[in-house]
Amino acid sequence: MDDIEEARTLISSRISELDQIVANTLAEEQVNSAFNVEYRKDVKFPTKLYDNYLYPAGEYEAILIQLGDAAGSNWWCVVFPPLCFLDFSFGTTVQAEEKADDDDDKIKEDQEDQEEEQEQEVEYTFFFLKWFS
Repeated sequence: MDDIEEARTLISSRISELDQIVANTLAEEQVNSAFNVEYRKDVKFPTKLYDNYLYPAGEYEAILIQLGDAAGSNWWCVVFPPLCFLDFSFGTTVQAEEKADDDDDKIKEDQEDQEEEQEQEVEYTFFFLKWFS
């Protein structure tokens, strides 16, 4: 989609379906817990660093799924690992910057190894993304 309002309308129209998916999943897992599914413009996110891009903590527009008292950890990195662990500029996992120039060759070698591993890995899909497309 190219239009934010169109995306917002689509998401808002499907919240009840997401609500049902959460209810069904909890029932299948035999978890008797209250939950809430909302689309809001004030969902709080922590600061995230991806490669050289810093996304500040703040309130963002998002779908928020709360389970129970919603007192646990945020599962952002579990649901969307590429956003937490990949360096978008190289398609590799994020690594701490090396201090010594001698380590540059090792970093490049590691990146090449990781790229090869990624090419061989199983492709993951998310029902949520398929559902919206």
